Amino acid sequence: MVEVDSRKTGRAGVAFVRVVVTNTQTTPQHVRLRSTLSGPIWVPRRGDLPAPEWAGDVWEATLEPGRCRGFGFETPLEPVPRLLEMGAETEGVAGNRSDVTEPADLESPVECCSVEPAPPASTRDRPRATKRPRDARGVVPGE
Repeated sequence: MVEVDSRKTGRAGVAFVRVVVTNTQTTPQHVRLRSTLSGPIWVPRRGDLPAPEWAGDVWEATLEPGRCRGFGFETPLEPVPRLLEMGAETEGVAGNRSDVTEPADLESPVECCSVEPAPPASTRDRPRATKRPRDARGVVPGE
């Protein structure tokens, strides 16, 4: 079984989603998760490119037995009507901040698309390091 723990918080009009995926199986598992949130999602980037685990709104990775992986993404929050106006009588009360909101819906921000046994490590595609331009001496500029 693969366990998925996801949390969503909001601040300043942005929902922050944190996910931890744990492989409790004794074999490697290939996992695909999809955002359930409406609207665009902003995934982590490496330079100008999205992180390699992301394709659109789908995160995909292979987890070794007993291991876990964490990841996150952001999305704009839809405006939520304020139920209580901030006033002088509420200032200084712990936990009463106007810049932090909890998104109103309780549904999970991600859904599991698939979990399947991963192929043997020797046959899996490994991410390849991108070659950086080097000068005539073989030195990467700026390092």
